[in-house]
Amino acid sequence: PGVIESRVIAGTERIYPFQIINAGEERIILDLDYNEDLFLVEPLFEEITIESNGIYEFNATLKGEIDEEINEIIYARSGNFSIELPINIGLTEILDEVETPYLEDDFAETVLYYCPELNGIQCTAGETCSGEIEQTLDGSCCLASCEASDDDGGNAWIGWLIGGIIVLIIVIVFVKYRRTRVSGKQKFDEKVKSAESKGKVKLP
Repeated sequence: PGVIESRVIAGTERIYPFQIINAGEERIILDLDYNEDLFLVEPLFEEITIESNGIYEFNATLKGEIDEEINEIIYARSGNFSIELPINIGLTEILDEVETPYLEDDFAETVLYYCPELNGIQCTAGETCSGEIEQTLDGSCCLASCEASDDDGGNAWIGWLIGGIIVLIIVIVFVKYRRTRVSGKQKFDEKVKSAESKGKVKLP
């Protein structure tokens, strides 16, 4: 959950399960920081490693009986990144008011899920989803399977562009050649006329 909200009767003990999801592309080494006087977070490991798109499950157990309201935060850190899990536990004397909403079957948070939470995968640029696509916190999530795309139409413009460049080069070369030929012919005609005027050359 994004936050753990709970209301309990004083003197009771509670266990609050939660998950941490690595939605990144690399494996992370996780460190949990919390009030150890109030909570016992299990499993206990000196180093918690979560693979890419992996999910790690924890249980936060309150130490001793609750006799006052608790507002604490569990911090999950990896390198320079950090997320917070607020835990707000209130007290009541009425049994019907005891609740922990996020543990109920019909609970739904207003925030989106991450793709691994939905057991989905994220397709690459050259793939298409064969089924339903859901928008999640880490982008479009395929709830089926990713398949290689057979549509090469998206790259057709590259061929047209190369062809256009080749045609343009041919036109430029042709124009330059034509100009050079015309200029040479004009110079030749001018020399002939100059020779004729001097009586050195007489054309039939």
